[in-house]
Amino acid sequence: MLEKPGSSIIGNFKCDGQIRDAHIGLVAISPTHETFVRARLEIGNESLEWQIGGDRQDAFCGSDLTLSAIPNPERPMCPALKIDDGMCDAFFMGWDDAKKAFTWTRN
Repeated sequence: MLEKPGSSIIGNFKCDGQIRDAHIGLVAISPTHETFVRARLEIGNESLEWQIGGDRQDAFCGSDLTLSAIPNPERPMCPALKIDDGMCDAFFMGWDDAKKAFTWTRN
């Protein structure tokens, strides 16, 4: 995974008392003869990926991604993550206890 400086942070993102590293970066995917780039978020040993480009709600507009921890109003002891490409709405990521998975929303 290709990361730019300042693209990683640490925190108790699952609200389980364990501090984990979170990294945002780019990965190259070559399923056929074409290669394309996806955004990838790694939190501990878990990862999520999104497309870059296109007019989809589940894709970033650009590849210059920044990652930051923000207050989580629903769970003040567990920070949420904000991923921003500076071009379209940011993604907000948080731990969902019921689903036992990280889930994302956009503003």
